[in-house]
Amino acid sequence: MTAQTRKLVQPPKYNITANSDFIVFGEASTLVPKGAILHVPNRFRANIDRAPRSGLKIWNQFLSTNRGRLMPLEITRDQALGVAPIEKERLEAACRTGRIVVAVMHGNPTSVNLPTPQAAAGDSTTKS
Repeated sequence: MTAQTRKLVQPPKYNITANSDFIVFGEASTLVPKGAILHVPNRFRANIDRAPRSGLKIWNQFLSTNRGRLMPLEITRDQALGVAPIEKERLEAACRTGRIVVAVMHGNPTSVNLPTPQAAAGDSTTKS
């Protein structure tokens, strides 16, 4: 096959806006992966947006100026992958704070997949 007849396969383009949610307060906003926001109190529903506003800040900067509005909830890799559930008591306690609850791993927002039925039931059996 010559270089002229070979077709290059392009990977699908990644659209960061389509794969993110934006948390907005005033003119500042930050982006988090879809699935990272675990709870939004009614009073903050309008602060979750599909597009950024001016003043896009990285997560750590945004969190430091909005600590009273945001509750980072540290989770494990297995919880993010949906292999293990997030402990119900921890999640409920975070939701009771009245803040937007964002799943984080090592301090950075991360998506959370829903646990499989076996993980949710606490079934530790594996298939052979």
